[in-house]
Amino acid sequence: MKRLTTQFLALPAIAAIAFLSHATLADDKPDAKAAVNKVCPISGRAIDGKTFVDYKGNRVGFCCPACDDKFLAWDDAKKDAFLKKSAGEKRNAASDFKGDPYTLTKCPVTDEELGSMGEPPVRIIEGREVRVCCAGCFRKIEKDTKKYFAKMDKQMADDQRSHYPLDTCVVSHEPLKRKGKDTAFEFVFRNRLYRLCCEDCAKKVEENPARYAAELDKAIRTKQGPQYAMTTCPVSGEKLGGMGEPVERIVANRLIRFCCAGCFKTFDKDPAKYIAKVDAAAKP
Repeated sequence: MKRLTTQFLALPAIAAIAFLSHATLADDKPDAKAAVNKVCPISGRAIDGKTFVDYKGNRVGFCCPACDDKFLAWDDAKKDAFLKKSAGEKRNAASDFKGDPYTLTKCPVTDEELGSMGEPPVRIIEGREVRVCCAGCFRKIEKDTKKYFAKMDKQMADDQRSHYPLDTCVVSHEPLKRKGKDTAFEFVFRNRLYRLCCEDCAKKVEENPARYAAELDKAIRTKQGPQYAMTTCPVSGEKLGGMGEPVERIVANRLIRFCCAGCFKTFDKDPAKYIAKVDAAAKP
């Protein structure tokens, strides 16, 4: 169990007294409440994951106990400016994260097979790639995004679940089973399934998607790499290794090997088609 010691510093003001919570963890595990920053506002070094100050409901991390006192000495305007900057950095990290292409074979609105009405239109909606049978379906999705995203989430979770490499949460590292029962909280972010221990961890994935996508990628390479069955590039048909070291991508929680990076563009035009080839090769 984590030991959390909290002391309150009263800051004098004319009309009121504001309280700041100064928290330091006695072990090396990160506190359950995530810090708004990754870099110490005083030293510019990475935070240690143990030294925090709670300010206006936000947890600020530091590289060492000496720096939190310096932060407390800042006036409120300077502290507020730091919080605003940190919030902006988090939003930029999420908005800049591309995520996976749309990998389902059907339109989320009509359930028509993609390609049955010509080349499927592609659009980014709320940071997520969506493919439909015809451009008219975009209006329906944008009118009721929650409905159609929920439908996509379920179908993508069903498709990707068997390929998921971890039995622990990628954020907290807590087990995803309790007494033999699957207790995972399933969360699809930018077309990729994450199996987590709780909803709070889903929020952390949203805040720092590149970090957790990279950790999941590493687990997939470790698990799927040794048993990768396809000996040719799914796009060109060239023998893997014939043009040098194969190039890898992780899409829909699957490891995919290509003869060269030049095949990515063709793959991205119809990812479901090429993923089907990789899946077929993996079947006994």
